[in-house]
Amino acid sequence: EEDAAFSHCMFMKTASFAGSRFSDKANFLQTYFNESSSFFSTQFGKIADFSHARFYSDVQFAASQFASDVEFGETDFRGRANFIGSLFGQAAIFNNTKFEKETSFEKVNFAGSVQFLRPFFNSTADFISAQFTEDAFFNEAQFLGPAFFAGARFSDLAEFRNCHFPAGVEFKESDFGIDSTFCNTSFSHRADFTASNFQGFADFCGSNFACDADFSNCGFRGPADFSRSTFSEKINLHDAQFRKNVHFESSKINKINLTRARYEWLFLKWDSINHLEFDDRAYQTLIDNYKKLQWQADS
Repeated sequence: EEDAAFSHCMFMKTASFAGSRFSDKANFLQTYFNESSSFFSTQFGKIADFSHARFYSDVQFAASQFASDVEFGETDFRGRANFIGSLFGQAAIFNNTKFEKETSFEKVNFAGSVQFLRPFFNSTADFISAQFTEDAFFNEAQFLGPAFFAGARFSDLAEFRNCHFPAGVEFKESDFGIDSTFCNTSFSHRADFTASNFQGFADFCGSNFACDADFSNCGFRGPADFSRSTFSEKINLHDAQFRKNVHFESSKINKINLTRARYEWLFLKWDSINHLEFDDRAYQTLIDNYKKLQWQADS
């Protein structure tokens, strides 16, 4: 069998590969699709290369299966991109990729490592209930529209360093199986992590939350680091449970809710807080924490 070579081609009309099976390499390097295109339920047996391709209209990859590595590096999606329910069996690369309109990776299974380094999402980005089995890298991603990761499962390392979420992001009920980092990330709208589970180190150091940050009902089994972060509105830790140290050194907090929060060691200076939402138990827990840390000025 031979490679399917479509590199540098231009499809002027609608292009449909729906239900096709590529047994060997599928090469769509720098291919242009002027009208809508469909790879619905397509099977890619070997490497699939769509790097530098341009989709000028909507494209369907829903229910497709990529058995080997797939490359979408520097690909330009001008229309809507639909990957709902697809399977990526090995490495998936979306570095420097541009998504101009609504993009959906809902219920996608990334069985190999995945890289979304420096991508550009100009509209809604949907990763609801996506499964990330190996490392997931979203460093320096620009999410200019709302981003949805609700119910996502990160079984390995999850990195969102230096990202920008100007239109809000939702990680509600997500699972982070090992370490997760959102270091130096900007949240310009509401950040919702309600009822998420962080099994390893949760790193939010140096991040900027311009609106509400909701970590209520979250579980942190490893250390949590919010040092050098700024919370311009409110951080909600209602009913959150921290099994290890919680760090807020050099942070700036306008308002924090600690009612029913459980922690052993909370490194949060009193003068870092503008307003504290609490009940009698939460207040006493915080005072006891300061005494345990021997921070006499705070207690």
